[in-house]
Amino acid sequence: GSITEDDEDSTTPATPIRLQAEDFTSTSGYTVENVAAADGGQDIRLPSNGTGMASYALSGKVAAGTYSVVVGYVDESDGESTASLTIGNAEGQSFAGDWTFDDDATSGNATQAANFRTVTFDNVTVGSDATLTLAGMANDLEYARIDWCLRRCLRHRPRSHHRDRQRD
Repeated sequence: GSITEDDEDSTTPATPIRLQAEDFTSTSGYTVENVAAADGGQDIRLPSNGTGMASYALSGKVAAGTYSVVVGYVDESDGESTASLTIGNAEGQSFAGDWTFDDDATSGNATQAANFRTVTFDNVTVGSDATLTLAGMANDLEYARIDWCLRRCLRHRPRSHHRDRQRD
């Protein structure tokens, strides 16, 4: 990934936790597709102008704590899809963030490697029994494709939200 000035006070474990979007246990509207350039050879996508969500129960897989969450997605040049990331639990602890698939400068209109992007959400608090949910809205021929989520445990990191054009 990239390094920004606010990375100085953070601690990243040796093995970040990567969740493949195609392994999310609850989906509505999203379907799994084979994509050679995707991590693991698959991603999830919506139909043209469709909406959907995919969820993953973190209980027993991710310890409660503060994380940096990176989402790997496909940004194409033939639409501007939107997506959101939410993490919540029964105790009312929650996080929500959203983004638009609009970095078209070097994107094509398919799933070639040059179209993969990441968006990073910092200082995400994950409580016990949390569920991570990705929701998307496809636009035109851009299908709100999502490849993976990466979680890095943090001790301290100033609040920020930034995009990165490199894959982790």
